Amino acid sequence: MVLRDYQIETCNKVATRLAAGVNRQLVKLATGLGKTCIFCHLPDYLGFTKRTMVLDHREELTNQAVDKLRIWNEGHAVGVEMGDRRSNGERFIVAGVQTIGRKGSTRLAQFEPMDFDMLVIDEAHHATATSYQNVIKHFSRNPSLLLLGTTATPNRADGEGLNQAFEEIVDDKDILFGINGGWLADLRGIRIQTGSNLDGVHKVAGDFDLGELACEVNAPARNDLIVREWMKHAQSRKTVAFCVDVAHTKALALAFKSYGILAEAVWGDDPLRDQKLADHRAGSLTVLTNCGILTEGYDDPGIGCIIMARPTGSEGLYTQILGRGTRIPEGVCNLITARRAGIPIIKDDCVVLDFVDATARHSLVSLASLFGMPKADLKGRKITEVIAQIAAVKKANPYLDISKIEDASKISGYAQAVDLFKVSYPPEIIQISSFKWHKMRENSYVVTLPPPREGICVQRDLLGIWHAMGIANGVPLRSKHSSLELAIRESDNRINELCGKHITTLIRRDAVGKKLPSPKARMFARFLNIAVPPGASAGEVSSKISQVLALKKARK
Repeated sequence: MVLRDYQIETCNKVATRLAAGVNRQLVKLATGLGKTCIFCHLPDYLGFTKRTMVLDHREELTNQAVDKLRIWNEGHAVGVEMGDRRSNGERFIVAGVQTIGRKGSTRLAQFEPMDFDMLVIDEAHHATATSYQNVIKHFSRNPSLLLLGTTATPNRADGEGLNQAFEEIVDDKDILFGINGGWLADLRGIRIQTGSNLDGVHKVAGDFDLGELACEVNAPARNDLIVREWMKHAQSRKTVAFCVDVAHTKALALAFKSYGILAEAVWGDDPLRDQKLADHRAGSLTVLTNCGILTEGYDDPGIGCIIMARPTGSEGLYTQILGRGTRIPEGVCNLITARRAGIPIIKDDCVVLDFVDATARHSLVSLASLFGMPKADLKGRKITEVIAQIAAVKKANPYLDISKIEDASKISGYAQAVDLFKVSYPPEIIQISSFKWHKMRENSYVVTLPPPREGICVQRDLLGIWHAMGIANGVPLRSKHSSLELAIRESDNRINELCGKHITTLIRRDAVGKKLPSPKARMFARFLNIAVPPGASAGEVSSKISQVLALKKARK
């Protein structure tokens, strides 16, 4: 077993930060990039001699981790502590969080923290749950223990940060990194409108209330539409459909069967679950409908189509689902090198069918929205091709607001026709800044500066920290903040400092009319420790300066 170059890079980053005293680390890698291989290899790579525990929450994940640990650590025993399965002092332990982390469980006490070098939290976006926290608290009695979290999820639906569990994100490689490197299959998106309306559905913990959602989307006409669109766009592809609940899962499977398609439904306590999964892997089933069990830990490289039959407002959930279709065929190490060598490739991409319901109240996540185009239909085009075209168009039109694109096949025409003064801006940003910040996706905002002044992106990470990153007039900018407001204000202040007269092109039309303070006034305000908020007028800054000076004089 040999790690890929980028996996070795991840191991190096873990080792470097551990040597610097960072013991609670988070690694974010897209599904299919080999998180399991990395944490199975790390004990040997880091020279650990004590025990290692891998903590997860699902049997499929447990079995996968056990298999990989045995491969990467030949000669060492691997034990399981989950349900009826008991460990017996093995060097490597895979434990179920419901077994050892639940309140009142006595099975955690058998593991002495000082006997361990590393605790791995697989699917670490769950780490804020009480059961995980119970285990983390137990092992924190060992101050030298490496707590390593791995996840493919960009954020949690409820917006909660993972900083109560981890100190630092030591590596971050997303889907585009994997696709562009040939390690993951490309994604083709198709957006299909349905007749359902979600305005009456409430949200719970950042995503839709499942009971209310099922009432709206589990309708015969909608299920029939899903089948007919699948037959049009992906009939020859092995498919996984994601549904709302058990009733929806069964109903959609029956809709497929009514057209003579080999399909089955699978759910959490389905007694035939294992057999159905095996049949689907073997290809004797074409479509597998499910609710909540194949989102994580189901790794079948043969999946060529993902059906999003359940709407979601969670980027994290959607990204996990996408990962079921991005794995490349078995026997192919890298798609780029395989193409160059003329090796036949049975799966080059994955079709994603987004069934989008009407709503004026909610924002729905789709393949296009993950890349800043919430309204776009990719029309079956590869996401990498669309992104490359947008990058080319933006060279001529740096202010192009891609969030308004509705048809990805007409990007060039849209770029030529767009009226830069008729775009809308996020209401949460208007309250903070007078500049033309655009919302790219959930928790991500960008402002494009006049060439060659690049631009700045502000986004929130899994730890709940807001990062401002970019280049303004040739000067690299990078800072961390506890809130969106602080990140935007700091970015605006640096733009004001570095871009001079050019900032007038960045001011929104609705903010024009306020004369901006001069650089000299800003410098004097800074000297007086006056924070100048973005959008402040020259008069407002002058008034504040006068107030501070008068106060200083009175004190004398």
